[in-house]
Amino acid sequence: MGRQEYTLAGGLHGGEHGMIKMAQLELRLDNSDMGGLSTILHPEIRSPVWFIHDTVEGGVGFAHSIYENFEAVAQRTMERIEDCDCGRPVGCPACLMSSQCGNQNEPLHRQAAVSLLQAALEQVEK
Repeated sequence: MGRQEYTLAGGLHGGEHGMIKMAQLELRLDNSDMGGLSTILHPEIRSPVWFIHDTVEGGVGFAHSIYENFEAVAQRTMERIEDCDCGRPVGCPACLMSSQCGNQNEPLHRQAAVSLLQAALEQVEK
């Protein structure tokens, strides 16, 4: 994976983790009730994307709560990642890392996650 590809993948993965982490605080959801997936080229939409989904089979609406409150969760997520004092490009357990990550928290990229969250918020505001 090249540097640009790693940065994009790390930003997507970081945004996914960050949103899941913030949802538990913003919406009073349990972190273990949600999972995620991010990819730099999804075959159906042909673009980079991250998904947040319920981990309960059949779903119970936790991910839908994030969708309904996207702007608030995304804004707080972006601020948390950006303001984290860890100083690490890949983040830390407080801002990006997840003990539940099936990819051993690879790749993660703090600044790319902030940029992607900002871009998503700008699209919602239009």
